[in-house]
Amino acid sequence: MEESEFRQWCIIELMGHVRLAGLVSEEQRFGVTLGRIDIPQGEEWVTQYFGGTAVYRVTPTTEEIAREISRANMHQPVSPLRLNHVWEGQ
Repeated sequence: MEESEFRQWCIIELMGHVRLAGLVSEEQRFGVTLGRIDIPQGEEWVTQYFGGTAVYRVTPTTEEIAREISRANMHQPVSPLRLNHVWEGQ
């Protein structure tokens, strides 16, 4: 059976309770094949790599659903206001 290049919108779940959504593919890095996920964040993209043994589940999905999940997962930077409350013990 001929192996084809994997490139698909997916929701991936990794060990450690990490859930990511984006365009998933494979890439050779450091002498091994790693999973690659390109995560849309507005008009920009964030790329993360992961080892195959870390994968718990892969769910193929549509671009629309993957973008919605990545929007919901976007982390906001810590603001100085929130840090002040921590420093003041509040």
